[in-house]
Amino acid sequence: MEITITNCQQAPKWESLEQVIKEATNSPQGRLVRISRKDNGVNYRGPGVYSLGFRESNSEQTTLSITLNIVS
Repeated sequence: MEITITNCQQAPKWESLEQVIKEATNSPQGRLVRISRKDNGVNYRGPGVYSLGFRESNSEQTTLSITLNIVS
């Protein structure tokens, strides 16, 4: 999955983004299990490319890989 958000100064709150992903995947028990910047930066709200992992349920071992692009 790839998500691009343009014309913004920062990433949304991670809880809000998690809710959007839950709705898009129809996985109400899902949760983000990994958030990392592709450039290994330390600003986790700023523009950039992020690698996310989303697990659709607590019992599943499969993690959906998501690329999040935040473009200012």
